Amino acid sequence: MPDTVEVTVRDFLGSVVTGFTGDVTVAVGTNPGGGTLSGTMTLAATSGVVNFTDLSIVGDGSGYDLTASTAAPGLIVTSSGFDVHPAPLVYVGNYQTVSAISAATNTVLATIDTDGLTTGVATTPDGTSVYVTNRLTNSVSAISTETNVEVANVGVGNWPQAVLITPDGTQVYVPNRFDQSVSVVSTETNTLVATVPVGVTPWALAITPDGQQVYVVNGNSDDVSVISPASNTVVPTVSVGLDPRAAAITPDGTQVYVTNSASSTVSVISTATNTVLATVEVGNGPGPIAITPWGPDGSR
Repeated sequence: MPDTVEVTVRDFLGSVVTGFTGDVTVAVGTNPGGGTLSGTMTLAATSGVVNFTDLSIVGDGSGYDLTASTAAPGLIVTSSGFDVHPAPLVYVGNYQTVSAISAATNTVLATIDTDGLTTGVATTPDGTSVYVTNRLTNSVSAISTETNVEVANVGVGNWPQAVLITPDGTQVYVPNRFDQSVSVVSTETNTLVATVPVGVTPWALAITPDGQQVYVVNGNSDDVSVISPASNTVVPTVSVGLDPRAAAITPDGTQVYVTNSASSTVSVISTATNTVLATVEVGNGPGPIAITPWGPDGSR
């Protein structure tokens, strides 16, 4: 809801009634989430205007509205609709813990113990769970965002390097740096459901927006393994430059860009054919990569 709710008393011509100094009381009208209003709910008007600055509603829902009323002359009005949703939580991987930060207050709400050095953190699309890779114990921690408690610990391969969750939130992919494999964890059961052999030293992952293909960057075999989440098997393997390090996929899902550290190039892969369309020379030792949602002129 807005930070400040302003109520203005007007006459039938729409002019502010500057002489009105009576009390104005606000309350929840339409209440789709069963929310509770808190704060100072009754204030005296000054020159026909009241500003409520400390109101808050606890209760997730869309389509709330507020009513404002006066005892005399007995007026009541209804605000326009608004939505109430919890503030996002920020999860930070530390050495042997994960910190949960409230984006509303920028304070740490909880510190969750994990098994070891955190190498990756990802949240499910619905925001109910966080998955954390623990390098020292070759495991993945599943954390409930409701309780900020570890609800499961799943063993994976040797030296889990990162974590990726499919767009539908059903599967977690973890590249195991020293196992030449990718572990697949079900978010429904929090169990290991597949181990997919890939190239040497899998570093990083990227997934197409439709969730149909996972691209695994293999640093020491100079290639990219393409996994089908439907079967959790490698469909093709695509050769790229020397020592590939990272990958990013265009918003339309048609191209994958892979940085090749030792070649100082970027390989461009077509997701339709899984072949290299182009090799672009860049600066020395390229690593991280990101793609904008549209061009500088606003074109998509």
